Amino acid sequence: MYCPACQHETLANAKFCQECGSALAQSCHNCGYPLPDKAKFCPECAHPADGRGDFTEADSWLEKATAVSRQASARRYLAVNTLLLAACRRAQGNLVAARELVEEAFKLSKEIGIAFLGPSLFAAKASAAQDPAERQHWLRQGEAMLEGDCLAPGRLMFYRDAIEIFLEQRSWGEALRMADALEEFGRGEPVRFAELVAARTRGLVDLARRGPEPEIIEQLASVRDQIRRAGLGGLVLGIDAALASV
Repeated sequence: MYCPACQHETLANAKFCQECGSALAQSCHNCGYPLPDKAKFCPECAHPADGRGDFTEADSWLEKATAVSRQASARRYLAVNTLLLAACRRAQGNLVAARELVEEAFKLSKEIGIAFLGPSLFAAKASAAQDPAERQHWLRQGEAMLEGDCLAPGRLMFYRDAIEIFLEQRSWGEALRMADALEEFGRGEPVRFAELVAARTRGLVDLARRGPEPEIIEQLASVRDQIRRAGLGGLVLGIDAALASV
């Protein structure tokens, strides 16, 4: 947990920041909504209240991998690790650190060739932005890059992050449009990641639009199990939160 005033990392159950003394009222890591005591999910956006998930475990490994990449001057690995660390910081509620890491990844990518991570950089900028207009600006920039030459991982990461943003904004049509584009991208050579992200998106949108119909609940539970078996635990959080809110 990070202090909203000074961004200093604090103890999990602290009531006041040990760095600046500010009160640490519990709020959603995703949308900032005040959380009731003992809440497991945010009543505003259904994000897990503790902000945990695979991000917490990934954080320590990424810190180590980033240090090794710096030591070896492996700039491509460093750019990827820095971008993934930014995602961890965002999940932990530290948007200041997330933006700084995204900017570092962006700078590195300019040095090694922007096409390496390409559109995923703009999706990361959008994810770390708080202003809706700024988010849309970066998403448009990233989508424009999809028309040119860029590597498959950057495309896949862009679609995943763009979908997540649109789901958070309750922009159901845009989330489905991205899911369709992702699935179309992998049609020639099917990618399990793309299939699962698209299925997850459609299930979450159906749940939001139609409510907890038994068929939708069964569909989402099936997709969640497939995601877990595929080792994509970070995608499970959104499904668990959505199912817990109905």
